[in-house]
Amino acid sequence: MNDRCEVNENSFASMFEKLKKFLVPISVTVVFALLVVIYFVFLRSANMYEAIPDSAVAVIEINDWSKFSNELNSKQSAIDLKKTTAMKKLMDEVAFMGRFFSYDAQTKSQVFNGKLTVSAHLTSADDFDYLFTIPAKGLNSKEIDLALRNNKDIASVNARMFKERSVEDVVMKDGTKFCFTYIKGVLVFSFTSFLTETSVTAITSGNNLNNDKDLCKVIKRNRAEEGVNVFINFRKADVFFPVALKSERTGLLSDLRSFQSWAGYSISFGEEQISFNGKGLLTGGKKGDDVPKNILANTIWNSVPDNAAYVNIGFNVFSTDNEAHPDENKMAKDAFKDWAGEAHAFVTLEPLKEDFSDQNIFLIQVKDESKAIAELKKLMAVDGSKTIAVDTFMNTPVFNLKGGAVINQAFGSSFTGFGNSYFSINNHMAVFCNNEDILKFVLEKLNKGETLNKDETCRKAIETCGKTATGVLYINPAKASLLLSGMIKDGSSLQSYLSEQGAMVFLLNAEGEWNSTHGAFMGGGGSKARAGLLWKTKLQTVSTFVPQIV
Repeated sequence: MNDRCEVNENSFASMFEKLKKFLVPISVTVVFALLVVIYFVFLRSANMYEAIPDSAVAVIEINDWSKFSNELNSKQSAIDLKKTTAMKKLMDEVAFMGRFFSYDAQTKSQVFNGKLTVSAHLTSADDFDYLFTIPAKGLNSKEIDLALRNNKDIASVNARMFKERSVEDVVMKDGTKFCFTYIKGVLVFSFTSFLTETSVTAITSGNNLNNDKDLCKVIKRNRAEEGVNVFINFRKADVFFPVALKSERTGLLSDLRSFQSWAGYSISFGEEQISFNGKGLLTGGKKGDDVPKNILANTIWNSVPDNAAYVNIGFNVFSTDNEAHPDENKMAKDAFKDWAGEAHAFVTLEPLKEDFSDQNIFLIQVKDESKAIAELKKLMAVDGSKTIAVDTFMNTPVFNLKGGAVINQAFGSSFTGFGNSYFSINNHMAVFCNNEDILKFVLEKLNKGETLNKDETCRKAIETCGKTATGVLYINPAKASLLLSGMIKDGSSLQSYLSEQGAMVFLLNAEGEWNSTHGAFMGGGGSKARAGLLWKTKLQTVSTFVPQIV
């Protein structure tokens, strides 16, 4: 028995000696793990995107506000942008923050010279506000409290606890209200108190943009070290549209939501041009099969009438296989596949009405006119239409395709739609339209050669962005004024801003899961001359000088 106990004691002693050499590293590991827990739970600074709720519709990264502000005051394209409600609101709120935090040089420097992240959030059905998140490590809470007490412009301060965080509600004597907090090295500031509270919730719950995988991928692809970066959540675009657009018109832009999720753009200002470049994450399928087209080529722009207000040249769905587009209407594909060429465009023409559906045009390049007529007549026979021409215009037969809605399946766009359509084939181009008279107007333009390839405004807009793209949008605000005013809310600053533009062009190149975008807003639209009194005199009197304009 004693022998057995001695053996056990020796075994324990031996085991202890073996473990002893591991005790120091184990204890170090435990302490290190404890420090890591303390750091991540209590001390770690949050990045800007952890403080931004996932309700954000857009995020603006301004790497140097002072430089950005100077551009807004010096370059004509930026000056025009500064007149919009959204930009004026942003500038006023940042200026206020700079004045309020002027007591602390470090914080003021972060606002004006450091990185400022601004996120836009809906605050009601038709209004929005900004949430400002600023890196401010080492910010002294006592200094803030002292500044609040010594600021003679403050009417009241209410310090309260929200989710175990101190939140300050401040009312200035002029009635200005704002709310801010300091959490994990981030100064959170908003003129809407619930946005500040939502930011606190975003950090504590994890429902923030830092955990949005799509946005994180887009940021890696787009972030520039200088200038301004804008990230837009197109999945929420239709929620945000009513702020500036008439509610009954928002459905026209639903393509933006369905096309991509997040997209990022770097913005630069020229004297009369705002340029943006970036990449967006496509939401449905890969569209990299389309070879970029030369968008300056005559095969496209000489088939679009020069009075076009809106042009959308998009992906060639007719040349793709059914596996790439499983929801595509097979009847439409069979009717178009053997003769349709590469150029496809939706065009809305002037003179525009508020309901411009009659003026929607669909153009298809025709490789074989006789085959095109034969296939389209088969399509007409299926939907009950007569296969003989309903009219002849300029020696060109005009047909009626009652089941014209198949076009929407073949080349879908929520901005333009087709139903009871008329069509004609002329000069290797098939032209579809919802209105017979507008169709004849288009044919007349094409026969006279009055097309966009001769339009100086269009040419400059396309050349400024490059020559190749798998898709392109071109808008001439001068011709599209009724179209735009019919969509934008009355009194919106967006309407006056767009009216000042000479052209807007967007080039899209889809490859794999990404969509590359290059675009420009080109100034030079110019304000229309307004009637005004230059000189007057009473009747039956003689003027002592000749009226002159200086």
